[in-house]
Amino acid sequence: MDKVVAEFSGLESWFDTVSAYFPRNPYAWPKYDILVLPPSFPMGGMENPMLTFASPTVIVGDKS
Repeated sequence: MDKVVAEFSGLESWFDTVSAYFPRNPYAWPKYDILVLPPSFPMGGMENPMLTFASPTVIVGDKS
């Protein structure tokens, strides 16, 4: 869990930066969550406006 928290620690500032580029189109939903699936479920990546189901392979340690 600590690796997941570290990987996505800058996500809020990323949203702020993107919002600054598109001030006429603010994020319309009240929150955004990411659910990192367990390794036994390696396929993921389904998105909707408020939640992303992410594969555990996105946790690489460099915030990419």
